[in-house]
Amino acid sequence: MTNYAVNKRNVNFQFNTDEEVDDEGSKWSLTALREWMESRGHDYGKVWRDICDIAVKTVVSIQPLLGHNYRSVLGYENEGFSCFEILGMDVMLDSKLKPWLIECNHSPSFGV
Repeated sequence: MTNYAVNKRNVNFQFNTDEEVDDEGSKWSLTALREWMESRGHDYGKVWRDICDIAVKTVVSIQPLLGHNYRSVLGYENEGFSCFEILGMDVMLDSKLKPWLIECNHSPSFGV
């Protein structure tokens, strides 16, 4: 849920050295985040729904551009059935657990 490529270079970044433990260090799994939030009485389900709402609104807002790019390469034949786009969304939670979209990238890196 953070821009790992930038943050891993921060002097305060804490690397997790144990692959079996996903709630230590600066980068957690969503499962670890859910368990941490629920153990403190926070409504993870609401936070996740709010994140999904941001994702849906983002995709809806860029759909015309994605459609234009698709048609400029593939034309109007096989409309919507010949490719897909992977999007990477960086979301940050504020102190009240409200999610904010930081950025949305097309073709994000899968490197760690």
